[in-house]
Amino acid sequence: MRDIVMVSNMKRGIILCLVFVLGCSTKEHPKQVKTALTRISKAELCLTAFKAEYPNAPLIPSTVIDNGVMRDIPYQSYKSDNFEFNIYGDPDAPIAVEMGVYPPSISDHTSHMKCLQVLEACLSQSEDRVLLASIPLREGKQVSKDLTLEVTPSTAEDAYGAWWVSIYFEKKLEQARASKAEIKEITIEVPAPSSSSSQAIGKKESEEQGGWNQDELFRRKPSSYDSGGGGRVYVRGYTRKDGTYVRPHTRSRPRR
Repeated sequence: MRDIVMVSNMKRGIILCLVFVLGCSTKEHPKQVKTALTRISKAELCLTAFKAEYPNAPLIPSTVIDNGVMRDIPYQSYKSDNFEFNIYGDPDAPIAVEMGVYPPSISDHTSHMKCLQVLEACLSQSEDRVLLASIPLREGKQVSKDLTLEVTPSTAEDAYGAWWVSIYFEKKLEQARASKAEIKEITIEVPAPSSSSSQAIGKKESEEQGGWNQDELFRRKPSSYDSGGGGRVYVRGYTRKDGTYVRPHTRSRPRR
């Protein structure tokens, strides 16, 4: 009888251990799912990787992209010399990151490798980094589940004259695309940049130009639909509230 009781207790102990282990596994599962959805690192980490190479790269006005997979999606843009770095979507969970190089460096192998190095640092999973490195530098695309990794040549219609390496969630891009009404609300029309533009402007003029000064506007990439370089740019500090893109709130001066 004592042996039977001991065996029974041992079985109970084994069952309790299994329940405990399975319970722990179940609790960890949501964290594993969350990790799978954050294959692109937070914007802060991505920007840190870019700034490590180009520490003085400023935030510049983001030209409205009017064609291709990134069309009508608001983004933050940074530029240093011939390099441009763009982050799309929620800073805590970017839906796309890309880096490009403009002439005269579009065919420079070293410049291409610098772009790849920064983008690799934006990927949280080693498998994705290996996949990115496998793409031909001339042009190519790899798709892993819902993540697309792509190299776009400067001759592409949506390349704006630059060579690009991009990583993005295509389905999420569709959800983040701004409507025509939203584009009108959070963008401004600006003339072609002029080399004689002055950086110093008044507050009123700055507000009329979406919060950007002339020097910043001069740094933006030209619009693809205007050979003169004019077009629309996103205003500084736009936000997305309840699923709708809106201009930043500005306080008016109190009346005396």
